[in-house]
Amino acid sequence: MLPMVAFGNNISMDETQYIISSAEKLLKTTRVLCSGISDELSQVSGVAKTETAINAVGAAAGGGAVYAGLKKSQLDKEIETLMDKMCTGGGCSANGIKSMSDDDFVENVLTSMANMSKLSDEIANAEKKSKTLGNWRTGLMAGNTATNIASSIVAGINMNQSDLVQHVMACNNSLTHLEQAYNNLLVSGLNPYETPLMIKINKIKNNCGEIDQKDILKIENSMAGVVGIGAAGSIAGVVGTVVSAKANSNKIRNDTSETGRHKERNLNTTANVMAVAGTGTSIAGTASNAIMISKIKKLIKRAQYCEEVLQ
Repeated sequence: MLPMVAFGNNISMDETQYIISSAEKLLKTTRVLCSGISDELSQVSGVAKTETAINAVGAAAGGGAVYAGLKKSQLDKEIETLMDKMCTGGGCSANGIKSMSDDDFVENVLTSMANMSKLSDEIANAEKKSKTLGNWRTGLMAGNTATNIASSIVAGINMNQSDLVQHVMACNNSLTHLEQAYNNLLVSGLNPYETPLMIKINKIKNNCGEIDQKDILKIENSMAGVVGIGAAGSIAGVVGTVVSAKANSNKIRNDTSETGRHKERNLNTTANVMAVAGTGTSIAGTASNAIMISKIKKLIKRAQYCEEVLQ
């Protein structure tokens, strides 16, 4: 026989049985609706860890591209300085040579020819290194771009497949109804300290707090942010890779006119800026995922404890 309070209510035995039956059904429903949340969170966390790893690789590649680009710019300045030394006195200009007096020709051209070979070798070696650095920058930028694209795709799939908010809302609503059912059991006159069903529901009430839906929304917003970051990095990376390849092409490099040198400098500067932008998005994606993983870990513990209490 159920433990009853002998006075203080006008509820019949049939009504009490109905309240008990409703509470038992609601308890079973709550178990179903609140189960699996920790698994879903773990899945999201796992994908976020994958994105973090991808972004870390992208950040490394991007950092290498930035370094190669800056070293190349430094080397290109040295090449320009060497070329200016060779051309001092108009030695590289046909018009300049034509307008020289015999004395100027001997002093500025013939005399400097002894140093021409050494300078020419230095320029050739520097050009070779510059070309190599340019190729490295282009390749590393392509790698960084690939990781930004991959990270964006993975985050997008994760976001589209996530029904966490709906799942958590259903669980929270069921927990609210279960608390109401407990109050109905109290009103019916059952002793909360001797009735197993009430003891169970009370334990759930005290130990299985609702998961804040705002926390889940923050996670989903973070996933959306990672998609946006990856997309921005992809655009910067694609543009930068194309510009870097163009800047390092033979057509651009072999144009030693002032206009050609100016164009090459501008292209290299743009490529370096894009390399920094692509690297920045990889670093931002890594940081965003790290924060998200930390939040998810706390929610997983709360969800797991709730699921254990509900069993």
